[in-house]
Amino acid sequence: RDSKVGAITIPSSFDDGKGTTFHVTQIGGGGAKCKNITAVTLPETIEKFDDACFGDANLTALTIPINVKTIVHSAYYNIGTKPKITVASGNQHFSSDTNGCLYSKDGKELYSVPSALNPTEGIYNVPESVEKIYYSAFHQVTGLRKLVLPKNLQYVETGFPTITPSDDLEEFDIAAGGTS
Repeated sequence: RDSKVGAITIPSSFDDGKGTTFHVTQIGGGGAKCKNITAVTLPETIEKFDDACFGDANLTALTIPINVKTIVHSAYYNIGTKPKITVASGNQHFSSDTNGCLYSKDGKELYSVPSALNPTEGIYNVPESVEKIYYSAFHQVTGLRKLVLPKNLQYVETGFPTITPSDDLEEFDIAAGGTS
């Protein structure tokens, strides 16, 4: 535990030394402690991010491989620093923006906002396309004082951690003119 330091590469497969080859298609499960990990390179074989994929890791950037189909809402639970996300070109299920935020492919679901978002004057406007925000989306975002929700927001997932577990947050607002 915590014996690895810096960048790691997860292989696409590995041999158990007894004649069986395992193919890596999923990461997570909540058991790993990775506080000394600063970068992770994932193989194209990954299809799912499960609970607490990067326990305590302090990642600055992460590329979601092309074959990822599922990212559970608690995938970034217990992460030390949430990374700026880039989604591989051709991924049919997820997208990212220039801020490094992670969305469903159609942009209607917000999964994650990077810790280093650095919102201008502490204010972040969630894109108008977003209709659902999953819990812990804003977990570990520093300097966020005001969160402006989109006018047609339909769902904010409840649970632990909340969408904004932060001592900095002072205010929520909803953009005018919508159905929220």
